[in-house]
Amino acid sequence: MIIVLQVAEYKGFRWVVGLFSMPLFHIYRLFGSSCPAFFKTMGLGKNGTFDIQPDWHRWAIMGTWDSIEAFKLWEKENYVIKFLEKFSPKKKTIFLEAHTVHGLWDGVNPFEINNDLPKNTQVAVLTRATIKFSKLKAFWANVPKVAQIMPETPGLIFSLGIGEIPFIKQATISFWETEEQMLTFAYKQNPHKEVIKRTRTEGWYAEELFARFNILKIEE
Repeated sequence: MIIVLQVAEYKGFRWVVGLFSMPLFHIYRLFGSSCPAFFKTMGLGKNGTFDIQPDWHRWAIMGTWDSIEAFKLWEKENYVIKFLEKFSPKKKTIFLEAHTVHGLWDGVNPFEINNDLPKNTQVAVLTRATIKFSKLKAFWANVPKVAQIMPETPGLIFSLGIGEIPFIKQATISFWETEEQMLTFAYKQNPHKEVIKRTRTEGWYAEELFARFNILKIEE
């Protein structure tokens, strides 16, 4: 199994096309015969992490396929993508394989683990959560502290804030030169370490999923 994250960027007024691509993909999922079992459409935040400010010009899809070739065949035959390409979106396509997964996404674990993956390559980390309504204020009050320090963190290649439902179903996926550098940021660097602690002690999340991936390829 491979995991594919594709981010499309729409210039100028074409952001409206990106917005409407989200329901279009859902319609295709209902009536198309080749959609993968796990498939999500998501918006992005502006600052590369959990972000209350949406980026109206970038939109993402994420799903699982048997192989890179299977994804490319799906992309080639997908009527929604053919339509969107007429508006010339700039795309980044990221191919991943999972080596660690904890938690659930909408009640299931969507990622198959490959135990044979090497641990000394570039890695990506997904932190995804459904935030309890009663904890929204506390969660969003602490987001800026992490967002401010993240861009300057050693080893960070780039990060993306993605979300299914504004304010409530949110995720960050970050890309790192090494797993060691990622772990230093996650568990040794304040204020991120303190935020992680508070999510546990105060029970911010109704559901959460944490996954680490090897980065197979990035196409732009």
